[in-house]
Amino acid sequence: MFYQNRRFIAGVVVSSMFLTVLTVLILSQQGVSSAPRVPPLTNPIDGQIVYVVSSDLSQVDPLVAPEKLERTIGSQSAYQWNEVVEINESSPIDALVIHESALPFVDQQWVTAAYQRGVLIAGINIGGPEMANLVGNSSIANDDFAADTSLPMFTMVALPVSGDNPDEIARVMDAYNKSGGAEMVEGIQGRVSIGMDGATDTLNSENGYNIFTLQLKLKMEDR
Repeated sequence: MFYQNRRFIAGVVVSSMFLTVLTVLILSQQGVSSAPRVPPLTNPIDGQIVYVVSSDLSQVDPLVAPEKLERTIGSQSAYQWNEVVEINESSPIDALVIHESALPFVDQQWVTAAYQRGVLIAGINIGGPEMANLVGNSSIANDDFAADTSLPMFTMVALPVSGDNPDEIARVMDAYNKSGGAEMVEGIQGRVSIGMDGATDTLNSENGYNIFTLQLKLKMEDR
């Protein structure tokens, strides 16, 4: 059975009158030495994955080198932000992996908008508080899920959304983004749901890399 050092899962369900937040926090205090052995992926992950990273590869550990991610998960590498935009315009991005070396040129507003429309956002050596700022969701920084920012590590977050009416989905998303689920949403006639999902773990070995790629695969499949 696979489990993480820390995992946060939350579901948000909207009734006709209120935005009700149900939060489940699962914590397991497992050290790196006791982490289960995870085999490498045998096939690339389905979906459009972009890895944004500095072109100065001296800043990038070979464990997470661009060509390695291209080979194992089937990602495209982007070394400037305009490349991310161009790739997305050609074919919408399903997951965006951000290396810490790319933070100086990442467009935070673009990342926030992508997260809010359901794109999976993963960070390499990006802790919870910084990820919260990147995706515009302060609740990430306030949860035990993101408390440990020891490097090297990965963090990934997703905000899958579903519902019956696009206009009602937009209204609920707007309320959620403003209040974190505490604001009343009146006049919702259909079903709207928002689920927060995240994972974090150490990334200092091949096994840690395999855990990272497996989590990415599982969360892509859950979208």
